[in-house]
Amino acid sequence: MPRRIVFVCTGNTCRSPLAEVLARARYADLPLIFASAGTDAAAGQPASAEARAIARERGLDLEGHRSAPVDARAVADAAWVIGMTRMHAAVLRARLSPRWPGRVGLLGAPGLDWRTSDVSSTANGRTGHDIGDPDIADPDIADPDMAPPGPGDLSPDGRTDRRRARRLGGSVSRTLPLKEMESMKLAIGSDHRGFAHRELLAARLTAAGHQVTDCGGSPGGSVDYPAPAFAVGTLVRDGAAGLGVLICGSGIGVSIAANKVRGVRAALCHTPEQAAGTRRHNDANVLCLSGDGLTPEQAWPVLEAFLAGAFEAGRHANRVRMITDYENDRTAGE
Repeated sequence: MPRRIVFVCTGNTCRSPLAEVLARARYADLPLIFASAGTDAAAGQPASAEARAIARERGLDLEGHRSAPVDARAVADAAWVIGMTRMHAAVLRARLSPRWPGRVGLLGAPGLDWRTSDVSSTANGRTGHDIGDPDIADPDIADPDMAPPGPGDLSPDGRTDRRRARRLGGSVSRTLPLKEMESMKLAIGSDHRGFAHRELLAARLTAAGHQVTDCGGSPGGSVDYPAPAFAVGTLVRDGAAGLGVLICGSGIGVSIAANKVRGVRAALCHTPEQAAGTRRHNDANVLCLSGDGLTPEQAWPVLEAFLAGAFEAGRHANRVRMITDYENDRTAGE
C-alpha cells in the first residue's frame, strides 16, 4: 500500500506545497503519496507567487494548489507528518491525538526515513533543521543543480546544510532544543498577574543553563507593569541581556511599556509560530506573554520558539532600520 507523507508549514502556501511537488517529482517511481497542509492555514488559498515561481523554475506546477488546514482528516492515513520547522513539529505533536498511529518528523532529523515507518528515538520532530520562508531573495534558488530532497536529506548528521534547504526554495537556520543551545543572558519580569508564569519559566530557563536576571514582580499586592517592563527593556538595551521576557495579565501593558525603551522591539505572542516569526521578520528582542491567556505550560513552547529564532535580514532589515532611524530621529530631537 502506498505510504502517505504530509508536509506542514504555517499557511500552506509556500514551503509545504513546494516540498510536496518537489518530493512527488523526485519519488515518482516509489509507492509514496505526498500532500501538504498548514497549522494556521485558511482553506482554499493559492500558493504564493514566490512559491509558484520557484516551482516553475524546476518545471513543476503549483497553479492548482489550494491551501488546507491541518486537521484529523488531513493526517488520518499519513505515515509521516513532516514539519517544515521545529516549531511546526511542536505544534503538530501538541494537536495530534496520542492515539494517532503516524509519526511527526522534521527535515534533517537523524534516523528519519520517509520511505519506511522506522524511526530512531531522536527523530520525532525534535532535531533537524528549519526550512525558511521561500520569499527571501537567494541567488542559489534557481541553481539548476539543486535537486528535490531525498531520503538522504532526511537522515543527515544534524548539521545545517544550506544547499539542502535551498532545494526547497528557502533559507535555513538551525534551531536547537533549548537545552542544546549555548547559554544566553536573559532578563525576565512580570506584574502580579504574571508572577506564577515568571517563576516557572525562569526556573526552567535556569535549569536549561541560561543566565537569568529576574527583574521582579511580587505575588502579593499590585505591581505596576511599567516597572518590570522598563527594567527588562533597559537590560536588553544596554546589552546586559541578549533577550527579554515579560508577562502581565494580557501581555499588552508590558509590550506597550517595553517599547518605550529605545532599542527595544517587544512583541506580544500567543503561539510558537508568532514567536518564531517575530524573531525572523522583526528582530524582536523582548517577548511579551499573556498570563491570563496562556498557562505556563502553553507559554513554554512560545518562549522556546522565541529564543530559538534568528533574524533573517533581507527585505526585513530595511523595515527594522526604518523603525530604528525614526526612533533615533525622535530621540535626537528631544
